Amino acid sequence: MERLMSRWMGLFLVLGLIGCGNAGVDGATEALIPAGSNAAFVSSTIPTAMFPGERLDVSVTMTNTGTNGAANTWTTTSPTFAFFRTGATTFGLNYDNLESITTTGNNTTFNFILTAPTTPGAYTFQGQMGIVGDLTRFGAVVSIAGINVSSATPRRWGCGFVSSSMPGTLSPGESRVITVAVQNTGTATWSPPSSFFLYSQDTPLGLWANTNRLQAATIAPGATATFLVPITAPSAAGSYNFRRQMFLSGTVGFFDTANCVNIPVTVGGAAPFDNSFVGNTLPATMAPDELRSVTVTVQNTGGSNWPNDGTFYLYSVNSPVTLYGTFSDPMSSATATGAQHTFTFNIRAPSGAGSYTQSWRMFIAGTGYFGPTLNVPLTVDAGATPALGASVNSQVIPSVMTAGEPSTFSITMQNTGSSTWVGPSGTGIYSTNTPAGLWTVTSQFLASGETVAPMGTRTFVLSVTAPAAAGTYASRWRMFQNGVGFFGAEAAFTPITVTLCGNGTVDAGETCDDDNLTAGDGCSAGCAPELITIDLATAGAADRTLLEANVNHQLATVAIGDVTNDGIVDVVVADATHVTPGMGSPRNAAGTVFGYTGGASFFTNGSTTVPASAAFRVFGASTNDRLGAATAGDVVVGDVTGDGIADLIVSATFGDGAAEGRIDAGEVYVLTGGSGLTGDIDLGATTAPAALRATFIGAAAGDRLNVLAVGDLTGDGTGDLVLGAPFADINGADSGAVYVIPGGAALTGTIDLSAPGITVFTILGETANSKLGLVAEVANFTGSATADLLLGNQHYTSAGLTRRGAAFGFVGPISANSVATPGTPAFSWLGATQNDNFGCALAIGNVLGTSATDVLIGAYQQRRAGTQVGAVNVWNGATLTPGTLDLASAGGQAVVFLGADAFDNAGSSLVLGDMNGDGFLDIPVASGLGDGPANARTSSGEVVVFFGASSLSGTIDLSLTAGRVVIYGAAGSDALGLHVPGIAFADIDADGRADLCVGSFQGGASQGGRVDCIQSTF
Repeated sequence: MERLMSRWMGLFLVLGLIGCGNAGVDGATEALIPAGSNAAFVSSTIPTAMFPGERLDVSVTMTNTGTNGAANTWTTTSPTFAFFRTGATTFGLNYDNLESITTTGNNTTFNFILTAPTTPGAYTFQGQMGIVGDLTRFGAVVSIAGINVSSATPRRWGCGFVSSSMPGTLSPGESRVITVAVQNTGTATWSPPSSFFLYSQDTPLGLWANTNRLQAATIAPGATATFLVPITAPSAAGSYNFRRQMFLSGTVGFFDTANCVNIPVTVGGAAPFDNSFVGNTLPATMAPDELRSVTVTVQNTGGSNWPNDGTFYLYSVNSPVTLYGTFSDPMSSATATGAQHTFTFNIRAPSGAGSYTQSWRMFIAGTGYFGPTLNVPLTVDAGATPALGASVNSQVIPSVMTAGEPSTFSITMQNTGSSTWVGPSGTGIYSTNTPAGLWTVTSQFLASGETVAPMGTRTFVLSVTAPAAAGTYASRWRMFQNGVGFFGAEAAFTPITVTLCGNGTVDAGETCDDDNLTAGDGCSAGCAPELITIDLATAGAADRTLLEANVNHQLATVAIGDVTNDGIVDVVVADATHVTPGMGSPRNAAGTVFGYTGGASFFTNGSTTVPASAAFRVFGASTNDRLGAATAGDVVVGDVTGDGIADLIVSATFGDGAAEGRIDAGEVYVLTGGSGLTGDIDLGATTAPAALRATFIGAAAGDRLNVLAVGDLTGDGTGDLVLGAPFADINGADSGAVYVIPGGAALTGTIDLSAPGITVFTILGETANSKLGLVAEVANFTGSATADLLLGNQHYTSAGLTRRGAAFGFVGPISANSVATPGTPAFSWLGATQNDNFGCALAIGNVLGTSATDVLIGAYQQRRAGTQVGAVNVWNGATLTPGTLDLASAGGQAVVFLGADAFDNAGSSLVLGDMNGDGFLDIPVASGLGDGPANARTSSGEVVVFFGASSLSGTIDLSLTAGRVVIYGAAGSDALGLHVPGIAFADIDADGRADLCVGSFQGGASQGGRVDCIQSTF
């Protein structure tokens, strides 16, 4: 709209200038056109047919053909060059200013609004270059002849009135919310919605206290758009009109000078709807978060009855409207003029102590507010006693139970409120378990005539039955009053172990059956598999810890593999903000990768501060390159050179390419594995390090290229590189891209992905903001002859579900030069709901014990009963078939691991490894923002390991069921396992069982990050 308004102002100015009627405009000094100035016509978008009076955004492109070099440069000020209309027909244009300086030999495009004459006929548009303030013109005359102006021509922008709920009569000052429906009668779609308005053409614009209302949806030609427009009638009685027209911001403005909506309205008489407040029980004082039932009584003082049709409400006008936990209460019975109605509803006090105002007003759905506002002051006092309050006095609940067997829970609650609990008023204890009938009993209420005075206690004895399935469960109960709801503290008891054992044999579904008290033998005294807890807050809890001593660094990325080719696995960690030491000037945030030799001795060194005892270091090439940043793959181990030795591939996602000329394009380095990986390797050295085999540079600035995975996707026996560019703009801003690059001898030197010179298979993100290229996994999950490619796309949006997320599976071998997503993937998985971030982490491997390989996909904000807890979803590879699995309708998962608490971010990272040596791959479910033991360590992070087994099935809720190993982050905000490259599983000590390393990018005393490795001895 800003550009449009500037053109209108230019039009008014020119009309005034021309009106002076002489060469010296308004007494201003007439600018002279420089000698040699000339112009040639290139092209235009002026149409050959228009509707009478139609307004279109058009362009004319001209070439500066001046002959005196710089003297003929077209400037934007002093003087201002412009494209002027010439000839007799105005077409609504006088001139359009030059928007950018144009030197000789170059083109410039003028964009302006063209308005067709209102009289049908054939017209010619003419224009020519000139200077503002000079009446002479120069260069080629642009002449577009034969423009047919006819009402038979379909118009591009058209609006037709359909309907409105505006009443014929309103009282002075009456407020309503009306609907206005208009039809798109043009040939162009109204999109994007943010550019289209239903705009006032009233006089004055604010006649109805509303000037415009933004379009809420894309409207195709012929479709109808409905607007909700809040209005307030003028205060003076009289006859008025409500006038509106569609308006396209930034281009054509109003579709037409005529009104699309023109509704006559009479303003006068008494208000049909009005009320007075005659009483209320809104409290003057409440305790923080206190719940209370209140009443408000109103009298109908208007001229119309209030029907009981679900449209009349007592409505909150608080800020926010849910300040008191509710925002409306519907009228429960019809109320005639002069009669009264009492609204009864619950309010909850704000959690913060202070002074507030309770504000309520009558409201009609689809119409709006009417009548006065009820304002009642409220003091929230931290020392006040709530009317209803309860605390947990004691609980007697067994910690071990047998599946399906009866037992007794005894829970004693204390009345900590100011009101007496009275039965049988629906006051009692009520289940808050998930599901509510988990223990078969859901409630127990006070008996008839029974009372519990303030500070008194009541013991509820519940005869329960244990769940039929073995596992770990919680008991959760809370006081409840009919008409009010839950109040007071929750009586929670966890964990309760439900077993199938105790009969002397190992029954079907059991993992053990012993009643001894020996710790560490795999079974608890109740025959349940023991939970092994590793709390990193305890010194020595990890078998090896690598620490960054510098404040606010990010040591967290970890990869494991034998990159030195000495037969011993190496542990590679990275700190993206590390400052490189003295090889030339120190480079802030260049990033450093550290390599540590594995073997049994790796776990005997306790805690190490990097770079102490590192076998090698790799320094980032330039300041702020952030080598090894914990954002996507970033450090990967695998043979891509075809020599049988694992190579080290590292990313500098903020690298700027050759000569630092491509900001944040990203760089990926391939370091040849073997004995050359030793000592200090400086990627910024004048002479390239001997170990550096190849350097990849992102195709465009801002792409943030990184390495995602290595595997043989082409079927030639050599590992291939999978690189991601999540911020590439090929299919729109930040649509992202993935590049599959065949391994082998061609991987050498500098390879610029804007012109790679080698075969590159490209997979493109579908739309803007898809950010494809953050995570990938390569392994065979389809049974094909070669590895398959699985891509995570957590930002994927479709069907109106923003960031629902997706994963796409491509069956190897990949042999096409370009693959576009979606359309070509054999497999597509779609997240269930908005903001699930499904596809944020991936893993492929046999966790269920079938003959096939299983697919695991993380979604760090997947929901449990509407709450974002995060999840890991497992699909049985034996039953996977090509096609689309939409979790919004049916997912077909064999197992779903759900996070324990809201915003734990379960599934934030994924990796698989056989920790207990039983042949099944085990699953560490990482909750990067979990809150540690008893939820007392905010965002410390948690990793719960579930041992793979054929018995894994159904939904496994971490709030109810423990895994076999749990690892807690050492301190609040450590974010253990939050990032995909921050977790790795491999056999470091060569004992046949996978060991686990997990990064905490804000861990350590200095918050510089830490990586903790757990030796598998289970």
